[in-house]
Amino acid sequence: MLRTVSAHALPELASPAVLADTAVVIIDLLRASTTITTALDHGATEVVPVESPEKALALRSSGDILGGERGGLLIPGFDYANSPRDYTRDRVSGKRIIFTTTNGTRALHYALAAGARVIAIGALANLSAVSAYIASLDLPIHLICAGTNGKVSMEDCLAAGAFVDRLTDSATASPHILSGDDQGLLMLKLWRAESSNAGRLIDTISTSRGGHNLIRLGLEADIPDCARVDACSVVPVFDANTQSLKAAIQTNI
Repeated sequence: MLRTVSAHALPELASPAVLADTAVVIIDLLRASTTITTALDHGATEVVPVESPEKALALRSSGDILGGERGGLLIPGFDYANSPRDYTRDRVSGKRIIFTTTNGTRALHYALAAGARVIAIGALANLSAVSAYIASLDLPIHLICAGTNGKVSMEDCLAAGAFVDRLTDSATASPHILSGDDQGLLMLKLWRAESSNAGRLIDTISTSRGGHNLIRLGLEADIPDCARVDACSVVPVFDANTQSLKAAIQTNI
């Protein structure tokens, strides 16, 4: 069966009708996607994505961790912000995390409301694992970039281009997956132009909207962590029964 992968620079650029009964990958490279992936890789039992700090506080039970950000910074009353390095194994192993961010959780709930059948979280950190998982599903594929406050973010488009590259490369994935739109082709060209080495990739991410925001906040140390390709093999997938993200599969990469 011939399948396509389509990319969307913002959630709103993907109509709900297009997303219904598809496999969606949510990409918020700086930093929600990377942080969620890191937390599950370090043994968190699940990550519950919610749209507001108030809902996170209301859902918290004894032993839960509250994580997330507003304006890139720690939310008052929360345990940790949105830096991947906050979610170390000794802090999160065996714990449930209630998580809210400005852009990433909003994008996930957009896809959920649209009726996507499978929702995974993608980052450069789990590029190979998510690509293999999503390619194994007999569904059209949509990559949704979270953006920043309703504006396109280059770092998300860069990561989406990496997924288009991996999913459409017959040497590493199914030869029956084709790029389905010009947005995806533009993102693919961006990825191929800027990913020749790790140093260049970090520099490019640093010049993006999200990169500038982190530097302004003194959080530039997060950028190299978010730029690491295949740092782990966790595929966070949304579980409708528990309304949470869980590690769906471990892939040796």
